Amino acid sequence: MQKIQAVFFTRTVRSRLQALSIRRLTLIVHLIVAGLGSVAFGQSRNTQHTLKLDDLTFRPVATIDSVAWLAGSWRGRAFGGTFEEVWTAASGGTMIGMFKLMHNNQPTMYEFMLIVEDKGSLSVQLKHFNADFSGWEEKDGFVSFPLVKLTADAAYFDGLTYRRDGPDRLKVYVAIKKGEELHEEELLFHRINI
Repeated sequence: MQKIQAVFFTRTVRSRLQALSIRRLTLIVHLIVAGLGSVAFGQSRNTQHTLKLDDLTFRPVATIDSVAWLAGSWRGRAFGGTFEEVWTAASGGTMIGMFKLMHNNQPTMYEFMLIVEDKGSLSVQLKHFNADFSGWEEKDGFVSFPLVKLTADAAYFDGLTYRRDGPDRLKVYVAIKKGEELHEEELLFHRINI
């Protein structure tokens, strides 16, 4: 009887150890896959809603048609004022956008933007201007945001996220560096008819 109990105990312990080992192995595999997710795509979190491209060689494949849902006229509130943003329809591998920020119904800054097909992926390129149309960047300079990740309802560029929130609303998140601090601004867009 003791021999039968010992064999049963040994088999039970062995099967529990095997089950535990399988669970541990599964957990380890999940952790490795989760860790490789960012390595494989060369991305990491920048702010709560934006990503950072850690390696330019790991950009997602995309065409301008992937973000055609941005086309149209938009309005919203951000940076202590109101703004308007317009995107043209996708054509020729590009979309052209314009942004105007106003305080007390007076323009305070502008942006001219392009979304371009770039090495099999996409990039947002933009130039900033003061209200008097003097540029922030050098004459030939511009700010570039390469695509990091693309989903059906969101385009994550490096430090800039466009996310659809229904057919007529967008949430845009921008990572802004002030001194050594990186913070996130949220811009809430609603589509307008012109």
